[in-house]
Amino acid sequence: MKISEKNRLIYQAYLDSKIAVNSATKDTTYRTYKNSMYDFMSYLYTNEGNRYLLSTDTLKGIIETLERYIIHCRNNGNNNRTIKGNRTRQKKRKLFSHLETDIYSIFINGIKS
Repeated sequence: MKISEKNRLIYQAYLDSKIAVNSATKDTTYRTYKNSMYDFMSYLYTNEGNRYLLSTDTLKGIIETLERYIIHCRNNGNNNRTIKGNRTRQKKRKLFSHLETDIYSIFINGIKS
């Protein structure tokens, strides 16, 4: 699975911040989210010109990108229940909203080691 290293690092920073707040779900909920997000990032890499998750262009066109991703999932044999579950998880977590606010602020303010 090919994914952008830049996107992987951004998502890992986001995930680490969430695990720091709630480590009890590290090996259950967050593992599932990570797998789903890696699938999506692989799609971005392969089918969407390796889009950067936090680019203005990606965020403005996220609905259309997600629709193309859903079609891609269906074409690869995912059923509606699987797709709905992935989409619902993304909505519940407001994934791109969190990425934009949490991770973007980390990179704007710098990562403190």
